[in-house]
Amino acid sequence: MDWDRIREQWQQQPADAGTIAIDALRRRDDALAKQVRRRDRIEVIAAAVVALAFSGIALVAALERAWLELAFAVWLVAWAVSIPVWLHRGRAHLAEADPAVPLLQHLERRRQLAITQARMLERAWLWYVAPALVGLVGLTLAASGPTPGALAYLGACLALGAAIAWWNAHVARTRFRRHADALQQQIDTLSATGTQRPERTPLP
Repeated sequence: MDWDRIREQWQQQPADAGTIAIDALRRRDDALAKQVRRRDRIEVIAAAVVALAFSGIALVAALERAWLELAFAVWLVAWAVSIPVWLHRGRAHLAEADPAVPLLQHLERRRQLAITQARMLERAWLWYVAPALVGLVGLTLAASGPTPGALAYLGACLALGAAIAWWNAHVARTRFRRHADALQQQIDTLSATGTQRPERTPLP
């Protein structure tokens, strides 16, 4: 299923179908798909760098028998390794549907992708921010204790974590859920013309 075929099928619908311009919807869908791929590449590279850096810290801590530091460094390595896994789950349906797939089923798949991305971003505080903060707080306090410098550093980390969580939720709401709503509008409109409607995944 490609967007040219979608345009042809929409043009066959009644004039009062009320669909938005297919070109605008296609551009939005393509832009979000490219954004996901670009973001994931950057995040995977960053995760690899973080994993290598904290692996080195873990090695030094093990040689010095600093077991608490070692535990939190290993925690951060495990967190970095988990990031590509989360990102892969979020883009599992990014590929275009099979050309033989009916129009509404194709649109539903694109909608489901947008919802999956939105949910992942809305929960970034749980799988992305919180584990990193736990590791950084634990490692910092284990290495230097609650010194003024350490507390100032941790305060900055907490503020940054809060900002990252807020931004991800904002992107989920203003980009991915908005796009899912636009796709659902087209599904509802085309379904009203008599086209068979696909099973809809309820929004949380």
